[in-house]
Amino acid sequence: MVQLRDRSLLCTSYAWAWVQNEAIAKMKQVVHYGNFVFAGGYLVRSEDGGHHWDGPIIPAPCQGETARDMYGQPVPAYNRGALCEGKDGRLYWVVASNTSTNSRQTETHLMVPQT
Repeated sequence: MVQLRDRSLLCTSYAWAWVQNEAIAKMKQVVHYGNFVFAGGYLVRSEDGGHHWDGPIIPAPCQGETARDMYGQPVPAYNRGALCEGKDGRLYWVVASNTSTNSRQTETHLMVPQT
């Protein structure tokens, strides 16, 4: 989570979805643990000190992402490190992705969202 110069808060996280075993067996390249399938990352934003949150904001997947969500799409980028606002006002976010067929091996990327 980071507080931006305009005093708004941004919080990054990632989601898991419960799916029946029979459905998981039909999915390709999903990361799952038991009945939970990885759904990728998202952000939420608050402009009132955390009392109310807007979102989710779904980021683009990293280039070459091989992990798929339950709909067969590349998972959105997900947090692996700090999110910060640079002196130039741009956001810098360390995200993780999986570009190999080994679902337990991730790499990190620096994402700079366009404003």
